[in-house]
Amino acid sequence: MWKAKMLRPSFQEMPSLSLAFAGVFFLSYAFWSSIRITRSKPAKLRGTFASCIISMIHAGTTIVLASAEIYKQWPMQLDGVNTLRQTFLMQFSSAYMLVDLFFFLLPFTPDDWLFIGHHCMTAAYMLLSLWLGRGGLSCLVLMALGESTSWLQNGFYLSRDLRRDSQVRTDSFAVIIRSQDRHAM
Repeated sequence: MWKAKMLRPSFQEMPSLSLAFAGVFFLSYAFWSSIRITRSKPAKLRGTFASCIISMIHAGTTIVLASAEIYKQWPMQLDGVNTLRQTFLMQFSSAYMLVDLFFFLLPFTPDDWLFIGHHCMTAAYMLLSLWLGRGGLSCLVLMALGESTSWLQNGFYLSRDLRRDSQVRTDSFAVIIRSQDRHAM
């Protein structure tokens, strides 16, 4: 069995956090498979919904915890030695990134290169900071800023994929698209 003691202290929580995110993914996949509005949808779509659920859980948790840690570290030293909380948050987010990427690549067609690149680069940045033992605060600042938009992105994915099921969802998606077009100009 896996021995966490063989890992450096910066990586000891990664296996259990990865398993926790995998468990949440499977539970949300089962949830999306059982409710009426998605039961008849293809497995890839239910996988996308499960990915959105773990993304929203990760985003909410990361925003709250990272913001609190950033506030405590004022004035900021972005290249300082990692604290215990920073190390845990980077392990938490790295585990999420790796599990979400794994489940995206495993059963689904890997056609979203931006998604794949984002997860690979973000995980690499956090894992490097864990390995070096420095720069954790810079990771937390980027995580808090990046995850603050995650709820909007996941809402967009969910509404896009469910829009054909009802007129209310179709209208909601149209409002989102119109607001994006207006802001793009």
